[in-house]
Amino acid sequence: MESNEKQPRQLAIELPVYEALTRDDLIVTASNAIAIDLIDGYPDWPGTIVILAGPTGSGKSHIGQVWASDCDAVVL
Repeated sequence: MESNEKQPRQLAIELPVYEALTRDDLIVTASNAIAIDLIDGYPDWPGTIVILAGPTGSGKSHIGQVWASDCDAVVL
């Protein structure tokens, strides 16, 4: 390109951002199906304590919020 030609540029588009933590927003995949099955099986869990672990952004808070909502639990 010649130096006097305009370079194409990206336009920033402001899109709304919202926190989606409901069951309707939860997408069940092969990587989270076991955790979903576990929360759906409450209170018939194999133990009294369950630890949900995974990397950042994997949906732990979302799954926990779904469980809390289903069971009327308080999220601390």
